[in-house]
Amino acid sequence: MITKGLLEYIAKRFLLHLIIVVSAISVLSKEDSTLPESDIELLSKLITSECGICPTEEKYLVGSVVLNRLEDDKFPNSVEGVISQNRQFDGYLTNQFVRSLESDKVAKNLALGENKTPHIFYFVREDLSNNKKFINFIKSGPFIKAKYHTFKIGL
Repeated sequence: MITKGLLEYIAKRFLLHLIIVVSAISVLSKEDSTLPESDIELLSKLITSECGICPTEEKYLVGSVVLNRLEDDKFPNSVEGVISQNRQFDGYLTNQFVRSLESDKVAKNLALGENKTPHIFYFVREDLSNNKKFINFIKSGPFIKAKYHTFKIGL
C-alpha cells in the first residue's frame, strides 16, 4: 500500500534527482570560454608549433602550461604575453606557428576548463634540447614524462 509518507519520500528523491540532472545539463552545455577567441587561436597555434606530432593528451599538457602560467602572478597576464616571453616557447617564432583542427579542439576545450592539468609550468623536449641545465631543472622535482616532452610539476 502506498502511503502519504512514501509519496512524499518519492517526490523529494525525484526533485533531488531532477535538480542534479538540470545542474549537470547546465554545466555540460556551458559554451562560454574564459578566454577570448583571439587567445584561443594563439593557444591553438602554440600547441601546433610545440607538439604538432604529439598525441592529443600531450597537446593538452602543453596548453595547460600556458593556462597555468596565465593564472600565476609570476608570469604575464595575457596569452600573448605568456607565449611570447623570451626563450620560453620556441615554436612561437617558427613557421609552424599555425592552427590545426586538432589543436583548435584542444585549445577550445582547455579554454572551457576541460582536461587542464594543474601545477605544470615548464616543459622540455629532451631529444631536441641542448640545454642540459634546463633539462636538469625540469627533472629536479616531480615531473610528467609524456611521449615527446617532459613536464615539470610545480614552479
